Amino acid sequence: MTHDYARSLVSELFAPFEPSKHKFWDKEVCKHFLVKFCPNTLFTNTKSDLGNCDLVHDEKLRE
Repeated sequence: MTHDYARSLVSELFAPFEPSKHKFWDKEVCKHFLVKFCPNTLFTNTKSDLGNCDLVHDEKLRE
């Protein structure tokens, strides 16, 4: 039981360091999000709301 708990803690701690399955040049990745300016998330809950962005927003790709 403790081994399972320890394994889950280690996997949770090192999860941010796992490589992303997407590359920043893929078509599915939102290029605007990579430079911190996705207009779809910028204008949420306003009259100019554009809806949800269908592209991938992955923080790991910003690095």
